[in-house]
Amino acid sequence: MCIKVTADEALRSKNRPRVERAATGVQGEWEAIVDRARMAAGAMVAILSARTVGTVITSGTLPNSAQGLAPAIARVVPRGARGEPGAVGLRKSWGVQVCPDVLALRGEFGLQDLSLLAWFDESALSWSWVAMANLAQDGALHANCDQLRAIAEALRERCILQAQMRGATLLTQRLEDVAHASGDWSWETDEHFRYTWVHGTLPSGAHAVFRPPTIGELIPSGLVVNWLGEVDPPMRDLHAVLRQGEPIVRMVTREYAYGSSRYVSRSAVPLLRADGSLRGFRGSARDVTQSIEAKAQVWHRTEVLCQAKEQAEASSQAKSMLVSKMGHELRTPLNAIVGLAQLIQTGGARCEAATLERWVAQIAKTGWHMVDVLDMLMELGRTGTVGVPLAQKPVDLVEVVREATHLLEREAQARAITVAVHGPAPVLAVVDRRAIRQVVVNLLSNALKYNREGGWVRLTVAQCEQTRIEIQDTGPGLTQEQVARMYQPFERLGAEASNVAGHGLGLLICKELVASMRGTIEVHSTVGQGTTFTVLLPLSDCCGDSADSGLAPVPAPRGRGHLKRIWPPDPETAAKRRLPCTVCGQAAGRDRMSQCRQRQSSRPRARHLPAR
Repeated sequence: MCIKVTADEALRSKNRPRVERAATGVQGEWEAIVDRARMAAGAMVAILSARTVGTVITSGTLPNSAQGLAPAIARVVPRGARGEPGAVGLRKSWGVQVCPDVLALRGEFGLQDLSLLAWFDESALSWSWVAMANLAQDGALHANCDQLRAIAEALRERCILQAQMRGATLLTQRLEDVAHASGDWSWETDEHFRYTWVHGTLPSGAHAVFRPPTIGELIPSGLVVNWLGEVDPPMRDLHAVLRQGEPIVRMVTREYAYGSSRYVSRSAVPLLRADGSLRGFRGSARDVTQSIEAKAQVWHRTEVLCQAKEQAEASSQAKSMLVSKMGHELRTPLNAIVGLAQLIQTGGARCEAATLERWVAQIAKTGWHMVDVLDMLMELGRTGTVGVPLAQKPVDLVEVVREATHLLEREAQARAITVAVHGPAPVLAVVDRRAIRQVVVNLLSNALKYNREGGWVRLTVAQCEQTRIEIQDTGPGLTQEQVARMYQPFERLGAEASNVAGHGLGLLICKELVASMRGTIEVHSTVGQGTTFTVLLPLSDCCGDSADSGLAPVPAPRGRGHLKRIWPPDPETAAKRRLPCTVCGQAAGRDRMSQCRQRQSSRPRARHLPAR
């Protein structure tokens, strides 16, 4: 989590750069030390070069011809290094063990004697050295090797001590800078959470009522919040957290004073006694009020934008889905209209007037069905909710099922599939007629499209505890995995690889329409045997009394049960009309056709769709 730096804090940090402190009197102190070492060795010139000293110290006067002596020695020292790290190595231009490099330097710069003592300073990772020299006119050095080593050892220890002092000072400066960069103030408390040490002040942008903490003051016990200023469960305060004796890292608390609040971020480590008991905490703190408030504003603004984006995407998806549903639902009635129109074009001159009239009536009825489908889908699209109920009235489900078979008569004929309706008449349910008819059309259409050639489809309407509409087919069946994903949009359950046209929306539309009528759909399928879809609708008060509903009961035809053969028709009727009929057999066929013509003649000639 990045802490927001205010303009005031940035300006304050720029006004407080770290300036290296100059050690007052250090240069003169080292000159005095080198001067005493030169006199102790009996040399006319002494040169000291050490990283910890910070510069080259020269005691005595070098002639103009020897002004480049110090750089030359610095180049020679690493080449002739000998001995253990930290030990002083002596190389000289006189005596028994003469160093060629030192001897060459003596001749190059016209010196009488030159002794070089060098050591490797591990703390500075560099070589330090001291050179003692006499000029040609001054005679030889009177100090022996042991005296020179003692002088070099003393200088080395002095350099180490100086380096340690400089390191301690630098560490103090670093800790101060880190403490200033990590928080507005550093603090330490005792085991009772009272301040025992405070370093730093509050930023100048802090609220005036919040003064800097003072020694002996109890650390505020504010509620622990997240970086949006919200309390995260479980609710706890700072004292409860500190009592656990665990380190805390950038924990934000909300503090109150004089009717105002602020947010403080703290990091701390526990301090333990020798016996392991808690003796306090030490850490840093920063006022993050502006950061928390700015982050909360950004988060809330982002949340509003995300919600608006989700709503826009949902609206766009709903519109796309509505267009897809309309295309899917209009395909079946359009196929029926096109098929009947082709029959009229090809055989209209040879057909009887009654047959042509029946075809034209069927085209008109299918067109009104398309209008109903559009109205129903537009209503669902406006609500935007699957479970919103449509306009519901008492409806005879057996009649609805027979109307659906009328629309799909040609599909059954084309594949020689027998369609049968089983059920008493009427079976009443309070539903939306358009919606339940479309559900039956979709399920029956699937039963025909995915059935085998010469198969059969049985539609059963019954009432017991619930009103049931069953559509059973002899298709290939579905696996459990296919049943689990059958209601997903545009999911065709593997049929996309076949020649059967479809969009993968029919079952989803059925589920939504049935849900809008407070019903459910059940599926039972066996691979290789077929599938049964069962639409379950709730019972209503009108289901037991058909007279109150305004629907006259239709007497059941004689024969075994109430099974009506829809397709194929009986041979006599087929030979007479040269076409498959929709409801055939006994006097019921003529009665149903007469009722259909009466209903068709009573419908208005023209109908205008309401503007959307």
